[in-house]
Amino acid sequence: MSLYAALLFLTRFPQFLKKPITEKDLQRSVCFFPLIGAFIGVILYIIFFALKGLLEESFLCALILTAETVITGGIHLDGLADTSDGIFSGKERDKKLEIMKDSRIGAFGVIAIVLDFLLKFSGILSILKENPLLLIIVPVAGRWLISYGIVFFPYLREKGLGKAFNCGKDRIRFFISSFICVIICGIILKVKVFYFLTTLIFSGLIFSFYIMKELKGMTGDTYGALNEVGEIFSLLILMLLYK
Repeated sequence: MSLYAALLFLTRFPQFLKKPITEKDLQRSVCFFPLIGAFIGVILYIIFFALKGLLEESFLCALILTAETVITGGIHLDGLADTSDGIFSGKERDKKLEIMKDSRIGAFGVIAIVLDFLLKFSGILSILKENPLLLIIVPVAGRWLISYGIVFFPYLREKGLGKAFNCGKDRIRFFISSFICVIICGIILKVKVFYFLTTLIFSGLIFSFYIMKELKGMTGDTYGALNEVGEIFSLLILMLLYK
């Protein structure tokens, strides 16, 4: 049920089992976040493989980005937008958190989403020319960093779905998540996997400490932002590795 819980949380696939998801299932599901990332990545790769001879690469990249947004329901993009609105508001910490809870998107949120799509579009276009299988790694990397944020940093809200995940701060869950991530990425990257993951976790660490500096903890929105930033960093690292 933990894998099923991860699938329901990280995607918009409909619930197909009658058994209810428990808080323990949510906590344990952190282990499987990279696996769900791989599932998303495989779908994106299949889309590329099926349409590569029919469409221009630039349009295909846009279609891949659209597909990922549909699969996830834009949940991580929403988190990125809310986090950007709060952090860049220039207000005090409590006011930043209040802004992040507002369902309305602000100027900084719009800017963040536009930049996110532009950077991802350029990155995907680049890696597809080197090795289309690299497309699978990008969602894996983003979900791995979410598990890192959940396990190692405090959660700020009294309520919220993110609270259920953060209640289980057992570090073995991150190590299981990391093991799965290493296996998936290692199959594609071979020896380069160590350079990739070391640089990625360092990048995620810098972003996480920035969040801690601004907010003193994590929220569900910052988990989404961590995923988006992780995907952008992973694309950048892959471009440098295959330059």
